Amino acid sequence: MKIFSKYIVIVLVFVSFISGIYAQNSAINKAYKPNWRLVFYDEFDSTAINTQKWINHFPWGRWTHGLHYNSDGQNLSLDGTHLNIKIDDDSLTTMIDSWDSLGNYTPYLKHFDYTSGMIYSNRSFKYGFFESKVKVPANKGLNAAFWLYGPNSCEIDVFEIQGSTPNNAQMTLHWKNLDSITNSHQSAYHTFSTDSTFAEKEYIFGVKWKHNELVWYIDNNEIIEDFYTRLVRARHIPDVNMNAIFTCEVGTMDGLPNASSTFPVYYNIDYFRAYSDDTVPPPLIIGQIPVSMSYFSTLTIQPNMLFVSDFYHTYPAGFKIEVMSGNDYSLSGNHITPLHNYIDTLYVPVKVNDGIDNSNIFYLMVVVPDANFIEETDFNKDLILFPNPADKYVNISIKSKDEHIDFIDVFDAKGKNYIHAPLNKQGILDVNSLTKGMYFIAITTNKGKRMLKFLKE
Repeated sequence: MKIFSKYIVIVLVFVSFISGIYAQNSAINKAYKPNWRLVFYDEFDSTAINTQKWINHFPWGRWTHGLHYNSDGQNLSLDGTHLNIKIDDDSLTTMIDSWDSLGNYTPYLKHFDYTSGMIYSNRSFKYGFFESKVKVPANKGLNAAFWLYGPNSCEIDVFEIQGSTPNNAQMTLHWKNLDSITNSHQSAYHTFSTDSTFAEKEYIFGVKWKHNELVWYIDNNEIIEDFYTRLVRARHIPDVNMNAIFTCEVGTMDGLPNASSTFPVYYNIDYFRAYSDDTVPPPLIIGQIPVSMSYFSTLTIQPNMLFVSDFYHTYPAGFKIEVMSGNDYSLSGNHITPLHNYIDTLYVPVKVNDGIDNSNIFYLMVVVPDANFIEETDFNKDLILFPNPADKYVNISIKSKDEHIDFIDVFDAKGKNYIHAPLNKQGILDVNSLTKGMYFIAITTNKGKRMLKFLKE
């Protein structure tokens, strides 16, 4: 071991929204981990730090030790795929809060030769599986770290990597009271990469933390510790809530920068994910978006076609979807193809799994219209709907003399059908009973099916 499609029609009001979500799905669904439930994650795929998830300092201040100052966001940037922590040699003098020689917590003026950045999770965790995909800087004088910290000086270093030895990951457990056997407050274990350094490409670092077990991982491979290390660590497994932290220090474990050190350099973080194996209610599929396809095509059933009630609100991240067989379509994985010349509504049984529990079976409705189905881009040529937005009534008419409207169906964004009735001779549809929001009108004519949308005020 080295550490070493065709033609798919989805109601167009959703197209830009859904395509944006699907663009993330190839990465976000990798968060699914069997036997673990995703409870917190950040894919760092936006352009700003999510302040509901992170702060950019310690709760007690912006400095603890070292030659660097953790700036107020100036050294943090997101490029749409990664969080990048910049370590630079721009000096500053600023006020900090720290403990003085008498043990009092007090502000004072301090000069710094370097700046760095950090993130500290707003949420704390007790037990679980924690992982992040990162690339660290190779620069003498730096110490990049991913760690968990809590009361009583409890600390789990998922890794610390010094800039001068970027092939050496130190994985350390810290505790408060002196161990009578080791005469120490910590137990460190070193793992070395044998192909490329941790600064040359991204690696996935993880730790499994249970009440009776601590196991470290690199690229999903368990780090096998010697018996003595396991024995010592088993005596000090933390039992407190801890927060996740990413830092890059200057002038600490790796000593001072030297003439070979170049600035700025970056600590790149692809994602952070936290899992739990707690017992909670299973997920529940409660609805879907409107979905249709042509009879000659193949449709891939995607997680974001479903509305799922999830205890941790992490859907679709960390969820796996299962599509089951049916009578009117062929199935390959999550891809369905209607049987030859099938024109109707498919009811496709699906369920999702959050890593631990399966959801209920939900029958996803997929409309398979005939060749006369007209796209929304053609609607305005001969269909008229007004007013839009509407309050009490909408008027629907068709310009074509040889086509008439037979039936009207009105759906909301979750696919719930509110109206199923023929259109009256005046072409007036009563929508007074609908609540405010976006609705879709499926129009059945003597020549085929059409779809309009309107806003209820």
